[in-house]
Amino acid sequence: MNVLKRLRNCFKCDNVSAFENEEQVSPLPDDIYFHIFQYLDLGSLKCVRLVCHHWKWLVRQSGHLTKSRVTLNIINMEEVLNSEIVQDVGELKYDRDYLLDNRVITTLIYYIKCMSLPKLKCLDLTCSLPVNRMVKEFKYAYFDHEDLLQLFSLLPVVKISHQKFRDRAEEEIFSHILNSNNLRLKCLHFHFNCLPRSKVNPETFSAGASKLSEIRFSFLSLELCQALFEYIICSSDITLAKMSIESKFLEKMDPVLMAEAVCKIQSVSLRNSYLREQHLIAVLTKIANYEQDVKLEHLNISHTIKLFRCEVDKDLFSTAALNLVSLKADCNFGQTVGILDKIYESNSSKLENLALLTPFPREGYPLEKLAVVESKLKFLALRSCTTLSFVLPDNIEII
Repeated sequence: MNVLKRLRNCFKCDNVSAFENEEQVSPLPDDIYFHIFQYLDLGSLKCVRLVCHHWKWLVRQSGHLTKSRVTLNIINMEEVLNSEIVQDVGELKYDRDYLLDNRVITTLIYYIKCMSLPKLKCLDLTCSLPVNRMVKEFKYAYFDHEDLLQLFSLLPVVKISHQKFRDRAEEEIFSHILNSNNLRLKCLHFHFNCLPRSKVNPETFSAGASKLSEIRFSFLSLELCQALFEYIICSSDITLAKMSIESKFLEKMDPVLMAEAVCKIQSVSLRNSYLREQHLIAVLTKIANYEQDVKLEHLNISHTIKLFRCEVDKDLFSTAALNLVSLKADCNFGQTVGILDKIYESNSSKLENLALLTPFPREGYPLEKLAVVESKLKFLALRSCTTLSFVLPDNIEII
């Protein structure tokens, strides 16, 4: 109880470090502290580390801060990078409201190389577009991609978006990934320039992307989409396990080609992409048939097309859903009922996590059956697209 009181007092303090008062906290075995700390959010953990030197050491040893991020900008960058907490966090994020240029990249690389940052796993360099796209004063940051390539040998996760590179930069980025012998990069988030044709050789791009464990690409051209999916289908030894593609050109792809490629990856998101009904039928059919080469377990097809206006057969949709571990999708009322009924009746479903955007009225499904469905899942989220006042029982989460 004394420990919990200490925690409460710590959270109430207004950023006043308890180091000023080195009163010994009532001793408990470190394992008990570790157990308590795992229930705290990241903000509370940052306060807890200020209680005393021992608690600071415990928080550091627990490793919980590796899930947190520190945000920096061109003004406070050196101060942040020289601080103690940066030794414990897992992610550095550049403030997207500040222009990113070569000077920032060079400084970041210097600190990451020269300082001991063993827990740092991710560098987020995503920048935002102006709220008003017509603002003529807004300028993209131009920087040399050679500096960026150094990060690929230093960190496993790099996120880049809304940056302007020099000519042939994209070609050299993916060529470097493909041919590098000291590559540490495992996950790349990359925002391509929205052009009809790419500035990178499709074969180089697809081979380099497939060498990674996770990719998240936006504004991919049709040429690159097709090259990537063909490479995935033809390769038997790719390490790619997670793939997120956002592209308006997906609707022009061959549905069978897309289905074959998507089902060879463990986790796929096509969120915010343009898809036709034929693409969804092809993907869902392959999942429903549960063929031996299907590796897909997690699928996100939300915000693609208006599925509640799409007449994909509800039996096909529900059968495919139960062959996945996680599904996030837009559904019409009939498809939603079909999926919930299938879960209710099934005793051998793989499905654990389900999130549906649906025109689902409150009285549209028996609450007793809905409670049974919820008990069979680890996570269930239903969001009405027709009303903000849509209410379900407390144990059903609205997303």
